[in-house]
Order: sequence, then structure tokens, then C-alpha cells
Amino acid sequence: PVSLLSETGTGKYEQLLRNQQFFYSVFDSLYLGVIIMDNSGCIKETNQSFQRMTGYDQAPFPEINYLNLIHSADARLNKKYLEEILQGRINQFSIETRVVRKNGGFFWGNIYASSIGLAKPESIIALITDLTRQKEAETEVRHLDAILSSLQETSLDIMNRLDYMDLLEAIVKRAVKLARAKDGYIYLLNEEKNAMEMKIGVGRYEKAKMFQVRIDEGFGGKVWRTGQPVILENYSLWPEGLPDNVFRNLRAAMGIPLKSNNQVTGVITISSDEENRTFSKDEVLLLSRFASLASVAM
Repeated sequence: PVSLLSETGTGKYEQLLRNQQFFYSVFDSLYLGVIIMDNSGCIKETNQSFQRMTGYDQAPFPEINYLNLIHSADARLNKKYLEEILQGRINQFSIETRVVRKNGGFFWGNIYASSIGLAKPESIIALITDLTRQKEAETEVRHLDAILSSLQETSLDIMNRLDYMDLLEAIVKRAVKLARAKDGYIYLLNEEKNAMEMKIGVGRYEKAKMFQVRIDEGFGGKVWRTGQPVILENYSLWPEGLPDNVFRNLRAAMGIPLKSNNQVTGVITISSDEENRTFSKDEVLLLSRFASLASVAM
């Protein structure tokens, strides 16, 4: 026998279908990432926002365990909360954690998870907020605090009349650190030889102290001649680069002239051999401030 749906039954089915369609419409339009897990922690549903966050927007999201998406450094605490919610001891938790992307990278996110069901949850829904911009802003604030503190320390060192060579070395080290680089140096004029002499060297330049170049050659010479800040994206491709080993495989570089009575008396340079590294205008401004302090120290 064939059983037919009554008009009432058909209406309920259509209503249920509309509710389901509405749910998935909202589900996929949310700015927040959303995942739905079963009672073993296996992810069964994800919305488009979460797929974009994790880099799975061009492929089906795999059915993997929630903990497989958590950075190993944060796994223990996430596992503890997940077990407690699955065992019914808590019905929700919120945690700031690192979420692993498909490419192996990660982003900081805030995860709010809540159980759906009775005392022993049958499923869990989690909302994920991408905290990348917030974390970047916090990092920049800390970096700015470090810059101001370092500039203040350098000013105090000058006021205390420390040995000026020690001061110059401290200035280069602080500038290199705050520019998130590894290498830096200061050239000063050797008037007898009419050449620039590397008096201070940090990183790759540490063993190149007393290295000399004419004031019309190399990167330092360009800064000296122009009397202006100079930035290079890739020193290795620069036709005026020097062939000496100390400059081998060098990439980004920025140099600032040191001046006294509007005359160039030296050059401070920071460089990097990291691929795709560039120096920003803000970093040039930072180095210019240290150059001003170095000029006062001299």
C-alpha cells in the first residue's frame, strides 16, 4: 500500500525544509567562523567564513578532529576543555588560541564553544573570531614602546657622556634589533685616507671592522654623496654593489647619513639577507632618529 502525506504533514515538512534552508543561509553568511562537531570532537559542518580562515575555501573541508586544527603549543588546554564539555562537566568554554591553516601556517582566534543537547552533549557548535588584526595591533604597540624606551636610553647615555664609540655600538645594536634585522654598521670618515672606515659592525659586519671604501663607491658611498637616506630592495642585484665577501648575498639595505653642521661625517646602515625582506618608510624614520642621536654623540 502507498501511504500519502496529509495536507498537515506536508505543511510541516515544507516548514521544516524552509527552516533548514534559512539555517544554512544564515550559517554561511556569518562573518564569524562556525564549526559543528559530533560527540567525539569530529568536525561535521563548517561555514564559508571558517573555510576561508583556514584556507579550505577551494576544496571540501575534511572530516577531522577539532584538535587537529589547533596549534601543538595550545593543544593541551584545548583538549582539556573539549573533554570537559563532551563529558557534560561544562556546557561552554571560550579560549584564545592558534588555529592551524591548510598550508601549515596559523592564525590567532577566539573560540567560543557550546554543547547542544542534554546532560551528555550530542554535538558542539563553536564560533571562531579571527584575531589577526588585533594581534598585529598589539605587536605594533609593544614595538612602539620598545622604540621609545630605546631612544630614551640612548639619550640618557649621551647625557651621561659615555665613550662615544661605545655609544655608537649601542646605537647600531638597538637600531638593528628594533628594525627586526640582524646586521648593521657605521662608517666614519678617515680624513687622512679620504675613505670611509667601518668603525662599528654588528652581525655579519662584526669581523669587518676597519674595512675601508672610498667615499665614491658602494652603498655607503651613495648615502655619503647624496646626503640623504637610501633604500635598496636587493643589494645583490644592484650594479654598484661591492664584490667583497662581507656583502655577499645581501638583500635589503637602508642607510642614513650622519651629519655635523650639515656636513656628512659618517653613515649608519642596516641590512638583511632574508628573502623578500624590505625596509619601510617607518623603519627609515626610526633609523634617522638613531642617526640623529649618533651625530650628537660624535
